[in-house]
Amino acid sequence: MSKTALVFLATIPASVNELAITVKNASVRFVSGTGKDLTVKVSDPEQWRFVAEAGVFLQKAGKHRATATVDVDGDVVVGKGGVVIGGGRNGGQISVGEGGVYIGGNVKGGVINTGTVINTGGGVFFGGDVICGGDFIAGDKICTVESATDSRECIEITVPQGYAGSLNLEWSGSLDADLGDFAGGSISLSGSGSANIEAGRLEGLESFEVKVSGSTYFSCRSIRAGVFCYESDGQGSSTIGSLRAEVVNALLSGVCRLSVNSGSARCGIAKASGCSTVEFRGDFKKLKAERSLTSAVTIG
Repeated sequence: MSKTALVFLATIPASVNELAITVKNASVRFVSGTGKDLTVKVSDPEQWRFVAEAGVFLQKAGKHRATATVDVDGDVVVGKGGVVIGGGRNGGQISVGEGGVYIGGNVKGGVINTGTVINTGGGVFFGGDVICGGDFIAGDKICTVESATDSRECIEITVPQGYAGSLNLEWSGSLDADLGDFAGGSISLSGSGSANIEAGRLEGLESFEVKVSGSTYFSCRSIRAGVFCYESDGQGSSTIGSLRAEVVNALLSGVCRLSVNSGSARCGIAKASGCSTVEFRGDFKKLKAERSLTSAVTIG
């Protein structure tokens, strides 16, 4: 989790049946707490839509805090979400963003009045003179350099030990998540892009489901669930220390690896295609194994 300072966003009643969180390029963390209800902290409250009573949290589309890289030839400043179209500073291009306007040519016969304040919220580099009659305030950081440092939006949820609700986490882009310990309910993880997910003890679950594409790295100390379902298409590796489930369905393609070090299952399937590898160590002999010529499945 990023070291970015977090601020209080909402309190969630412990009676809520499910936490539904949708993010893009973000860090998500769950920590154990001693209170009666769940509490939510984020790095920027303006970046979220939420219904605390329903346990629904949605990172606003296009409002993630990843720093943008703008490659331009000239003096360009645009507010939130601005887009520059055209060539160099003499190309006569026009760019309109939220709270800012850039015109790549001379202006004659009047004064341009945008009616708003240029909103940057970060560092800005100008290659020429800047005249400003107001302030630069909260928004996205824009700079004319080849690369910029990532600054993910962060959300942290403190969960009381007695909470037995479900978790539904969806993501796109990049995700850095720490699930901590969960007991009861179901867990569903789905996304595309790159993800690095850690978890502790996930006990007494009705189901544990993962459906991912892209680059996924997952590590978990232990899982006990009625149904365990893992589908991955892309690359990466997942390691589970101990898995005990009634039904196991593992379907991997691409260049993926799933390793279970110990545990048991009553029935299910372990299928690998592409150049993927599946390993179940323990009492998993009742699983049906399927593989392609270039993949590997180990049961036992």
